[in-house]
Amino acid sequence: MTGWPRLTEEERRAILLVEALGLLHDVGKLTDYFLLDKCGGGTFSYQLVTDPQAVHSQVGALDDYASKTWQQWSRWRSAVTPYSSFPAIAETLAEATFRWGEESYSLAELPMFARPRPRIQNADWRSALGKTMRPALVVGAMHGIAHYEKEGGTKQTNYAAMCRASAFGDEQFINETAGATTLNDAYASLPVAALRDGATWERAAWLAVMRQKLELGIADTRRPTNEVTLWDWGYTVASLAKAALAWIAQNGWPDGGPGDIYFRTMSVTIDRLEIYRNTDKITDLLGLRDALDESYRKLQVLLEEEFGLGNRFYHDETGAYYLLPDIAFTEEDIARIRSCFPLDLLPHIDFGQPGDRIRARDLDQENTPHADLVERLLRLVAIPRKRAQEIAPPVFTDSGTAEQLHATWTAHGARPKNAERCAACGLRPVAYPDDDAALEAGVTLAGRADGDTARDRHLCRVCLDRRGRPARDWYRDRRRTVWTDEVADDNGRLALFVGALDLDGWLDASLISTLVVSEENGRPKEAKNPSPARIYRIAETARSFWSETVAGLDGVIGQPLYRIAIQPSPADVAALNDDAGLLRYHAYEINVDGVLLAVMWDGERFVTTENLAYFVSRWKPEAADGEGDDPFPLLRNSLNGSRFEVMEPAGYDEISTPRAAFRVQETERLEAFTPVIDLMTEPSLCMTLVPADKAMAVANWVKGRYEKQMGRVRDRLPMHMGLVFFPRRTPIRSVLDAGRRMLGMAGEWLWQAWTVDSVAAAPSGVQRVTFDNGVCWDVPTKALDGTDDRWYPYFLSAAPATPTATIGLTDLCHVTDLAAGSKVFVRPSRFDYEFLDTTGRTYDIAYDPATGRRLSRPTRPYPLEHLETLDKVWDDFQTLSRSQRYQVVQAIEATSDEWNLDFAARGASSVFGQFVADTLAGAAWPKGKKWHQLSKPDRSRLVDAGIRGDLTDVVEIHMQILKEREPAANQAPVSEQQ
Repeated sequence: MTGWPRLTEEERRAILLVEALGLLHDVGKLTDYFLLDKCGGGTFSYQLVTDPQAVHSQVGALDDYASKTWQQWSRWRSAVTPYSSFPAIAETLAEATFRWGEESYSLAELPMFARPRPRIQNADWRSALGKTMRPALVVGAMHGIAHYEKEGGTKQTNYAAMCRASAFGDEQFINETAGATTLNDAYASLPVAALRDGATWERAAWLAVMRQKLELGIADTRRPTNEVTLWDWGYTVASLAKAALAWIAQNGWPDGGPGDIYFRTMSVTIDRLEIYRNTDKITDLLGLRDALDESYRKLQVLLEEEFGLGNRFYHDETGAYYLLPDIAFTEEDIARIRSCFPLDLLPHIDFGQPGDRIRARDLDQENTPHADLVERLLRLVAIPRKRAQEIAPPVFTDSGTAEQLHATWTAHGARPKNAERCAACGLRPVAYPDDDAALEAGVTLAGRADGDTARDRHLCRVCLDRRGRPARDWYRDRRRTVWTDEVADDNGRLALFVGALDLDGWLDASLISTLVVSEENGRPKEAKNPSPARIYRIAETARSFWSETVAGLDGVIGQPLYRIAIQPSPADVAALNDDAGLLRYHAYEINVDGVLLAVMWDGERFVTTENLAYFVSRWKPEAADGEGDDPFPLLRNSLNGSRFEVMEPAGYDEISTPRAAFRVQETERLEAFTPVIDLMTEPSLCMTLVPADKAMAVANWVKGRYEKQMGRVRDRLPMHMGLVFFPRRTPIRSVLDAGRRMLGMAGEWLWQAWTVDSVAAAPSGVQRVTFDNGVCWDVPTKALDGTDDRWYPYFLSAAPATPTATIGLTDLCHVTDLAAGSKVFVRPSRFDYEFLDTTGRTYDIAYDPATGRRLSRPTRPYPLEHLETLDKVWDDFQTLSRSQRYQVVQAIEATSDEWNLDFAARGASSVFGQFVADTLAGAAWPKGKKWHQLSKPDRSRLVDAGIRGDLTDVVEIHMQILKEREPAANQAPVSEQQ
């Protein structure tokens, strides 16, 4: 095996510029002229990014194919074109040149040839123009493979209301989302000048700008094919073309043309969740995350730029998936990939099985049956990802790796075999290395990661350095936090929010067939074609959902918190740095009258890193209530001029030790921040730390976003949500273990049969569907401009036989065609929670692998829709006094235990139901909120909650976990029986 090609600088530049051509070949659609033309408001030839007659002034013999193409271009020139409207872009492209074999090209010569049309692909361009035009022909061939543009659909006729859709049908007005930037402005400011710069071209930064602009445009203006943006299609075309050119560089031009080139997906995977779960401190976790991110960035540069093999097509918590040419690889190639990663974070590398390769022409959506396309597209992401999920060890190890790690114990000082292991990685010796010369290849350490501090913290210097980097980055932008003590609420508790979108059926392309392109006589006629660009769009839509969710938490969390800076005297600053050896950007504690205040040392002052209201409640609880909501005056008055000890933080269940003492010269109130720590935002998974007292509000807000953005396909795209509540000193490994366990609530691939109880049109363009299990959905039925949505909101009338089975159009029923008694198949969304009052509580989170039902709590997980019910139950139930709530719940649960009733028996027993109703009616309801004054639906909801056990859960959440105070509106209870 010869291995991957080692490109010359000339070949590398050629491949990267043709990759740029893939992104730019359809860029004429990134204009307002294109939208106007499709609305009948003008004539615009978007295909002519440059003028063919200007860049090809010398034309030789034209065969029939070339002649017809040239004539068409001549006709297009009479209309408005991109090159006539934006001449500077065309001129710049003419200056971006490269060589391909013996031929020289500029990017201006190629866009009009980057089309899949047979007369362009089959013409004799060497005779006509003296060049084969093969770089552009490859891009054109990949254009038709990446996506299908002849599906039809409904024309949008209103330019001002032209919409772009998400992969799941949620629309935005193009002009509105572009803001002050029109599409014409975006086109005019394309960063094409960078393409002239050769070796100085910063590709990653260039791609980021290109993505920002191309995402504003759409590849097709018709509904429902307006969901694929110019970035989605362009990036997919560019990735395929790049891999194809790498294949050609090694094998030569294929006899059957670019359609005969084979691709395969290479996965480079690490189980992030498992690695994160092995950390005790949040700074260790964030340091690991940063180290992995940096390693994956190095891998991108290696594969995408140095080797020029292809691009990363998909990535998530399992790893990165690269679309590459089917070229043999060597052990040297694998070693180069692993060299991007440190020894304790080596990835698994999988090139797939022999049958996993994909021939380009076999993805031609125009001539390939739908079921065959699904089978082939499985090999793109779904199959490699499934294999990655089945790999047991989180990282790769072999005998060679073990020998390298063993060498770290014996080199430079011959450490004994029983030397203490690093508390973070568990692999290297504590304080390793004594000498930087012993470092693993590619690892560099900051000066702050010295051996003495590493010994004090029971870490190797590599992990000590990783721990400090997140704090350093945080200090430069303190609008968020990296400290769990700051995320803790006023009771010192946090919550891990876990959100999961079940994308399996979308990433394997089987559920794309449930999206309809056109109808005939009110019945689905044609389904959307699966394509690589659509799979990419689906993944990026989900990724954007989670990233925008985390970014929007500021508004949900509410009033931001603030920090204070504690300034020692100048003499003490010098002593803390030089004598005590405090590390910049590392965590310490200040002993304030026996209560430890978490801080970070920046080299000049201490900056607090915990919720100050919670600190005050522990320090001076008698003063906490008297100072109002602002603890700063109390802290300033108490700290200034006083002398305190600086403590070295201890591990879990250990005692902090003194490091030095200092006198406070001044305290200063610093900027506000939002108490949120984003751990992971991938297409199928989001994990974020939030204050415990805001967790239920976050859950409800995310549910609302899901229902709006994915409500049209919620029956096929379930979202599972979990909340793990925990005290602030709980080891992060236990929290993440609980979060990972909660992912089990999804169960196996499962479609449930639900029966419709009622259907009714509701305001705001939704259809309200109520099922006989009590779940109620408001399904959107209108596009953004009020057009009937006949493309997305369908239900399955028959369950697929297998997870990847193609779903026939006859098995789809539009939501407006449902009636009482209709039987449909859905994949339900779920919600669960747990409070880790002890770390052992994580083992209570266990689910039946088939059904997803909680083994220790049969009422859970709840349907996601039940979140609203829980809120309404609490709103009514909290009007009782605190003691009355406990008495009602204890009476119900004690009777259930005495009668030996399991969950099913509680619901089936009318006697037990009557007991619950009598117990609630007999409670001491306050004046103005008597039992008989509640509405009948409210009383029924409370009784049902008592029967199911929901009352017990809402009391646990709001009274035991969140420790909510008694509502001010509560009046003294009335003892009389209602």
